Amino acid sequence: MQDERVELCSIAQRLESLRVATQERWAEIAERIGLSESMLYQVKSGKRQMSSKALARLAQVEREIGLAAPLAEQLTTTTEQEKRNQLIEGASLVELAQLIGDRGPSLIMKAKLEGLGFLSEQFFENAGILADFAIKAASDTTDKELSKELAYFAGVTKRDGPKLEEWVNVLIRQVREIIIEPSLEEKSPE
Repeated sequence: MQDERVELCSIAQRLESLRVATQERWAEIAERIGLSESMLYQVKSGKRQMSSKALARLAQVEREIGLAAPLAEQLTTTTEQEKRNQLIEGASLVELAQLIGDRGPSLIMKAKLEGLGFLSEQFFENAGILADFAIKAASDTTDKELSKELAYFAGVTKRDGPKLEEWVNVLIRQVREIIIEPSLEEKSPE
């Protein structure tokens, strides 16, 4: 309990320092870190704790305006691996690109494409489940109009899902071939 109070006090102090440094209203501070104004007041008063996402955004804003050391400096002075991982996970894409240097945009694009591939896999898996559910619901309902709509949805999903998945995979492959791989080859030491 004592540690929670110290942490909340520290966060309240950080928020106040941010407000003073930026000369912004609390509503603007809340928006900057992704909180409602009400939630911000609850955090300041110690009634609520900030989410890890909001804490990461607070740290980003502090670095942006110079209240905290730049990410690269924090990473070099932090020896604890868990803390280093938290810093990297909470960093903005701009900060990560600066860390990586010239290869940054290509590596970030590669990571985004891998994420897109994962999302497309999840989407198609879920679409298949929904299509199966729609087929079952269409046969279970007595409402003829609803039954037709559900059957149509299921048919379109089953028919067009693989086409869309193929299109996403072709797009990912083309971006890799055209943009990422040549730029990484140019930058790699020989």
